Amino acid sequence: MATKEYWIGVDTGGTFTDCVVIDQDGEVTLGKSSSTPPNFAVGILDSVKVVAGELGITTEELLKNTKLFSHGTTVATNATITLQGARVGLLTTKGFEDTIFIMRGKGRVDGLLEMEIRHETTAHKPPPLLPRRRVRGVTERIDCFGSVVVPLDLEELKRLVKELVEDEGVESIAVALLWSFAHPEHERTIKEYIQKTYPGIYVTVSHEVRAAIHEYARSLTTVIDAFVGPLTRVYFDELEKDLQRKGYKGPLMIMQSHGGVVEKKEVVPVFTAVSGPAGGVVGSRYWGEILGIENIVSTDVGGTSFDVSLIPARERVFAKEAYIGRYRVLIPTIDIVTIGAGGGSIAWVDEATGTLKVGPQSAGAVPGPVCYGKGGTEPTVTDADIVLGYMDPGYFLGGKMKVDGAASRQAIAKLGKKLGLDAIETAAGIYDIQNEHMTDLIRSVMIERGYDPRDFSVFAFGGGGATHAATYGPENGVKRVVMFPYSSVFSAYGIATTDVIHNAEMSRRYRLPADAQEINAIFEELEAGQVKRLMEAGFKREEIIISKNLKMRYGLQVHEISVPVEREEMSAASVAALADRFEAKYEQIYGRGTGYREAGIDIVSFEVEAIGPIAKPKMKKHAWAGEDSSGAIKTTRDVYFRKKGGFVKTNIYQMDKLQPGNVVEGPAVIEVPTTTVVILPEQRAKMDQYLNIIIE
Repeated sequence: MATKEYWIGVDTGGTFTDCVVIDQDGEVTLGKSSSTPPNFAVGILDSVKVVAGELGITTEELLKNTKLFSHGTTVATNATITLQGARVGLLTTKGFEDTIFIMRGKGRVDGLLEMEIRHETTAHKPPPLLPRRRVRGVTERIDCFGSVVVPLDLEELKRLVKELVEDEGVESIAVALLWSFAHPEHERTIKEYIQKTYPGIYVTVSHEVRAAIHEYARSLTTVIDAFVGPLTRVYFDELEKDLQRKGYKGPLMIMQSHGGVVEKKEVVPVFTAVSGPAGGVVGSRYWGEILGIENIVSTDVGGTSFDVSLIPARERVFAKEAYIGRYRVLIPTIDIVTIGAGGGSIAWVDEATGTLKVGPQSAGAVPGPVCYGKGGTEPTVTDADIVLGYMDPGYFLGGKMKVDGAASRQAIAKLGKKLGLDAIETAAGIYDIQNEHMTDLIRSVMIERGYDPRDFSVFAFGGGGATHAATYGPENGVKRVVMFPYSSVFSAYGIATTDVIHNAEMSRRYRLPADAQEINAIFEELEAGQVKRLMEAGFKREEIIISKNLKMRYGLQVHEISVPVEREEMSAASVAALADRFEAKYEQIYGRGTGYREAGIDIVSFEVEAIGPIAKPKMKKHAWAGEDSSGAIKTTRDVYFRKKGGFVKTNIYQMDKLQPGNVVEGPAVIEVPTTTVVILPEQRAKMDQYLNIIIE
């Protein structure tokens, strides 16, 4: 019997570490274990061990036969948010030492939720990642045309670096000079000097992190890279050694915020932020290709948040402004919009208005919902789901976790007294409000970006996605809702199926009409660098897929939009057509008639993405059975449905007994060990050949 091959994806969160293993036949095996800070590698190996046990083999056997091990982590994100990074120093152009402290005008509300922004008196700037005394201004100046106006003062540089290292005791140094994104000569000189003089110091320079305009964001991104760099490098090195000791022979692949993986040696640490949620978007794109679905709304309902990302034509959409916590960063990040609406969102009464509210505060994993019995006293969405009968307290995590449904009911009844409602009415209100939050977010994200919900399908995952998607999907008028049997570990699944992607940007300003040869020369330079990296990683040139984008804006505007361009060389005619393509994209976003060509149109930045496709397992298709699903009914119980006026005796289905083609008529509940699927009255769900549940 031939030895099986495996692809492994691991997503490390603050509470749980999720592991997905896919074999060459498309069989998917799941594993969960507790995360183990500060040494997250222990939790990763624990999760791999769980899956190996499910497969009936040892961890060593699993890793020995693994083709690719890909990992998404929140280590960089958590270190930034909790201010637990390295002791950083910053070298910048003299006269600009206060850039990262002054921030931008909206810096005091960067990264805040809408509810938090409303309270102007409590919206404060985020704490700085380093004190002002560890910032040094370097005498140098290169102008926007590349001319050296003020030479780099090398003697001063030596003194400043010595002060940072020997007097201030920094562990890493960020270098962000004013025009280095276009003319990096001085940054290169500084980096070479630091590495030669203090080889133990981690040094990062802004033009290597992101060679793009936007002084504040580029400087802060470089500081964050220096802040998390030493920590993540040690972590990745130790994890790779642990995997190799257990038998893994391939490279450790690290998930990036742009939705691709890179080899550990190629990692820019700041790019690993928000890599976990990006995995869910990648998984959605992959399943869209398998199912032949073009336009997707990716929805992830976790314990704390509800994440939404649009995937039109199965293409990744990048955020205009990306954040790590409260900090603005200049990295390509998949556009994921988040609100505090997860299973742990706390229900409360607004004392000023006497109305019921849900979130954005969350009970988190500890103390968690009241039903967890870990000290939580404030009712959450999960508690409401239990009271309404959607979740069975005796089958939480497949019966592996005991929860207290009576405690949920008592806590909700206590909250209801403030509203003059009983426990059931209050729980129903919590459920409805939560669903409205989700429905509104999807609608606003789609409308604001110029898309019609009727052209899209909702993919629902996360621990709570399947429980609520039957409401928040159809309420927006989407074509269908797709729910997956392994939705609770879907980000890890996406990470396991991710391609190698390198992304580079270069800021150069041209006013249209521009010279086609100059545009082609810049694209060729960027493309050559990224292709070289992939070929060094073992990809053949003919395998590599190149995509190009131009960031463009009207004259005197400060925000750009990204416009895709053709892969081949541009001609004078295609450059002339850029204005039309830009305006079409602009009016899609901002509305018909908003374009104003008379202001002039500028090219601001050039972006090239090189994709090295990784061989992926073919997902297993199962034989069709009939529509009759009665063989999968495990029991009935009373479940609350507002459209039916209250509790209704409802069929409870066992997911692993449903067969492809089986139809489930609502109202119904389908129980999966890691989640619960709710089908509303008048809805009709069907299991497809890949064991997904689809509501048309």
